[in-house]
Amino acid sequence: MDFFAHQDAARRSSRRLIWVMILAVVAVIALVNLAFLAVFQIGPFVDADLFGPEGPAPQHIGPVLAWVSLGTLVVIVGGGLLSWLGLSGGGRAVAESLGGRELHANLADADGRRLLNVVEEMALASGVPRPPVFVIKDEGLNAFAAGFRPSDAAIGVTSGLMKLPRDELQGVIAHEYSHILNGDMRLNMRLIAAVAGLMAVAGIGRMVIHAVLRGGARSSSRDKKGGGALPILLFGAALFAIGMAGWFIGRWIQAAFSRRREFLADASAVQFTRNPDGIAGALSRIASGGSGVTAEKAGDVAHLFFADAIASRIAGMFATHPPLAERIARIKGLPVERVAGGQGGQATPGVMGFAGGGMRATQVVELAGAMSPDRLRLGAALLERLPAELASAAREPVSARAIALLPLLHRDEAACDRQIARIHAKDPWLAAEIRRLQPAWDGLDADRARWPLIQLACPALGALSPRQRASHLRLSEALALDDGVLTMREFCVLRMLRRVLGEVPTSLQRSRLRERADDAAVVLGALALCAGADPAVQDASFRAGWARLPLPGPTPARPPASACGPGALGPAFDRLCGLDQAGLRALIDACAHAVAADGKVEAREAELLRLTAGQLGVPIPAFADAA
Repeated sequence: MDFFAHQDAARRSSRRLIWVMILAVVAVIALVNLAFLAVFQIGPFVDADLFGPEGPAPQHIGPVLAWVSLGTLVVIVGGGLLSWLGLSGGGRAVAESLGGRELHANLADADGRRLLNVVEEMALASGVPRPPVFVIKDEGLNAFAAGFRPSDAAIGVTSGLMKLPRDELQGVIAHEYSHILNGDMRLNMRLIAAVAGLMAVAGIGRMVIHAVLRGGARSSSRDKKGGGALPILLFGAALFAIGMAGWFIGRWIQAAFSRRREFLADASAVQFTRNPDGIAGALSRIASGGSGVTAEKAGDVAHLFFADAIASRIAGMFATHPPLAERIARIKGLPVERVAGGQGGQATPGVMGFAGGGMRATQVVELAGAMSPDRLRLGAALLERLPAELASAAREPVSARAIALLPLLHRDEAACDRQIARIHAKDPWLAAEIRRLQPAWDGLDADRARWPLIQLACPALGALSPRQRASHLRLSEALALDDGVLTMREFCVLRMLRRVLGEVPTSLQRSRLRERADDAAVVLGALALCAGADPAVQDASFRAGWARLPLPGPTPARPPASACGPGALGPAFDRLCGLDQAGLRALIDACAHAVAADGKVEAREAELLRLTAGQLGVPIPAFADAA
């Protein structure tokens, strides 16, 4: 699976969605104008106040229709924006709107623990922070992934799906992870808002009808033929009918965009697990047992689900998913080596160890978003070898705070004691918990197991209250700046914590690499500073990275350290997140060569590279065998 190609395809789909929605909005506005003309101009209810006693003059029609068009546009856009704001909480907001309850390890039964184990293995294998898991009480067999980006994703499953055998459950979760890695989630969230905007017209029409029927409306017409409130009632009915037509248009758009991505997700799940029988078995059970979801808002998010959530109410062109028989046939009929949606023939990178001097820097880009059976085994091995006290703490919201602070502690014993004393002054229990976990943390492989452990703690940290989040973030920043120096690792950990604890990311401005050359120089300069204290080594690191960028002209001088600090690095990362996929691919490749100027990515360099790529929204899995 080519992460960058699939992300690019998702962006193209988003652009197509925008144009389709513009056409749909224009169609709805035109229909509203026709309804207005039919009721108030060419029908028996000519409004004398608007058009005079002799009917509408041509000069009156244009301005009135312009106001009608503007009002309709405001309703559609306003409805979409309200829905978008309601989704600002990411995947959690979607799951909670469906009545989902977050699944916590300490409260989970055997089925719940097995589900969490599968999700955690895939998180470690893919390099994506482990999303929170929500359970919807429903016997239908279904699941979904929702969110704007991997950092705010959530996975939801019905209680019926949790009872599937492990291999089938793994196939379903792999399908949902492919939506996370393929960039489908943001497109799906936009579809929710788009349909809500079109439905807003029906809502206004319903309000008008109710107001008239309750006697609350007063007709402005004085025409004796007007019947008082009758023209308003007719116009309200027309708005409702047009809004329902918009609903059908929106559902058709949902279905058209969703079906195309489902085949890719099925294929990717087979590639991830190398087990077609797993996901095919789950689909077969759905064919016999059903996948309907009874939650009130299931229809609004039907395209997010693994299978048709409202299959009994829609069919044919309005089905959000391809027919189950066709999905099963494709899964069983395609060779595993070719199931990656046209990416067949390119082997998915396996688990690459560090024997022989490390992994080549040129191979790093291939690993972005890559998953395979070998990587799933790596994830399982990493999870199994984590000390029990650390893994347990990472799953609990209160203890997860200690996990998030451990990477910010200094190696110097005196400095570390000073930091823990600062924590004790704020929260004695947290300081004691850090002391308890510190020996196990110190025993972890620093470059292979620590970052996966922090990723496991992300859902627990996201479950903290707003007050706890703000307090924890302030404490984290104080610890990182305790010695007056913010290292690249500390900077990346703090950025990750800000995302997990609720900071709203900067909106992306799409750009090309040549337009962001100065920002790329800042990032490569910051990585070069991590190569050592010798300026010559730093210069060599910077040149090795810059040489991989497809930019014209000579290699510029390495930016001074003062130009690569947090104040410049943060905005540079924010702007670089908007790069097109070709530029992002080239930048990740350049970062790999910068941290490994000798061409090899050693174990000690791997973690820094993964942290850096994470700031750009690119998940890089672990490079080596489980420690």
